[in-house]
Amino acid sequence: MRIVLVGFMACGKTTVGDLLAKKLNKLQIDLDQAIVEREKLTIPEIFAKFGEDHFRLCEHRALLANIGKDAVITTGTGICAMSWNGPQPGKLPCGWLWANIAQQFLRQLDIDLVAYVAQVGPVEADFRD
Repeated sequence: MRIVLVGFMACGKTTVGDLLAKKLNKLQIDLDQAIVEREKLTIPEIFAKFGEDHFRLCEHRALLANIGKDAVITTGTGICAMSWNGPQPGKLPCGWLWANIAQQFLRQLDIDLVAYVAQVGPVEADFRD
């Protein structure tokens, strides 16, 4: 099963995605990181040089390149706004979770997010209720 975590910038989707992937013994793929690796530019550089439309195309390509993998994929909310990704995320062949819902899901899997964050260092998100 493929899972795509969608969330706003800095909401914890990569952290949650990593934990979920480890718990489910799956690959974790961050689409922003995949874009950076492919384009050899940072996200701000892509926006500055080519604009948002180009970034969204890169994001779409990264999604298509990875959607067939048995993985936990993390991405920003902008991917939902682009018509070529489907009118709604549910039309893609995977399960989509908003990152805050995924955090609750991880709690049900007995993953202690607060303890994990304490181990990896400070973050700006508070995973407690």
